[in-house]
Amino acid sequence: MQKEMKNKNCIFCEIVDKKRKSLIIDENENSICFLDLNPMEKGHCLVITKKCCKNILDLTKKEIISINELTKRVCVSLQKKIGSKGFNIINNFNKVAGQVIEHYHLHIIPKYQEKYGFNWTKNKPFYQETPKQVWREIKK
Repeated sequence: MQKEMKNKNCIFCEIVDKKRKSLIIDENENSICFLDLNPMEKGHCLVITKKCCKNILDLTKKEIISINELTKRVCVSLQKKIGSKGFNIINNFNKVAGQVIEHYHLHIIPKYQEKYGFNWTKNKPFYQETPKQVWREIKK
């Protein structure tokens, strides 16, 4: 990994460099997965890029494929080894969406029962347009 692609003030870069202890589950050439120390559910993991990128817009196609391959492999392992029945896979993109650490990462949050663990709740939308109006705007 190139030095210029790391941030010395980034907790995740410290984990990638093995300078900060973590409970690593698995890794591949471009990404690493470890248990979240403040889990929402048993087996809650983070999958991060080894290169310090803020969000998905900074990733190469190879890095996107790599992080998704590792995410799939970890999900299979969590199903087999701890009995997860489903997953919420979440990325908070930028501060406005809840991103706290500016290093691209996915949360893998196992689900065991519908009413427990992470639950998706829909808030009142900010916009007033219909989906068709939004589609037209995007397609312009």
